[in-house]
Amino acid sequence: MLRYGRHPFKVVLGENKVVKGWEVALLTMAVGETVALRLAPEFAYGFTGSKGIGSQVTIPPGATLDFKVEIVSITPGVKGVTLDEENRARLAQVRAERAAAAEAAVKAKEAQAAAKAEVKKKWEEALHYAENRLKRHYIKHMPSYRDLSSECAHLIS
Repeated sequence: MLRYGRHPFKVVLGENKVVKGWEVALLTMAVGETVALRLAPEFAYGFTGSKGIGSQVTIPPGATLDFKVEIVSITPGVKGVTLDEENRARLAQVRAERAAAAEAAVKAKEAQAAAKAEVKKKWEEALHYAENRLKRHYIKHMPSYRDLSSECAHLIS
């Protein structure tokens, strides 16, 4: 499994489904490794270019292409590919790192939500306090409220 951009996708080496430069580079990479590739035209679309598919950008003839790719996983048994001990260990490490990162992201979101709730609660308390103070001020200082102050005291306190 290969990641280019945001989403991983499957590549079977030897089927010429990707440019030649990717085929060559992927053979030398290990699981979890990310590389920046700069492909000369002879390892990309050559001097004929590519018309693209649908909304994809047309690649002009003789273009040098830049990519950032990552080996997410290797599937053993596909066209003779085997997963050696080093790649198994690296794959396990990458999976553990990703799981830890996902767990940390969830905890960070929960902490952020709790902090927001606490701030909201403090603002509501401050608003309630200010409203009560304002009501007390009006009852104390406004002539029209003086008569009602004794009757409404239990509502304000």
